[in-house]
Amino acid sequence: MKLAAGEFHAFEGSGRRFVYLVPSAAVFALDGPAEAILDSIGSRPRTREEIVSELARRLPKSSRLRSRS
Repeated sequence: MKLAAGEFHAFEGSGRRFVYLVPSAAVFALDGPAEAILDSIGSRPRTREEIVSELARRLPKSSRLRSRS
């Protein structure tokens, strides 16, 4: 299964990055791992394995999340 970004608008405020999710009208502040995931799938849909492999190279070990299989 490929994962892709849905309908959202990214914006910055107070030095932080946020996303506005259009379908639910929700706003979320992004942390480092969330930003990296959105950046990864923003260019094209990717499999879970592709995302994990890319982020393992980009993120410091302290900010990685445990995988839930």
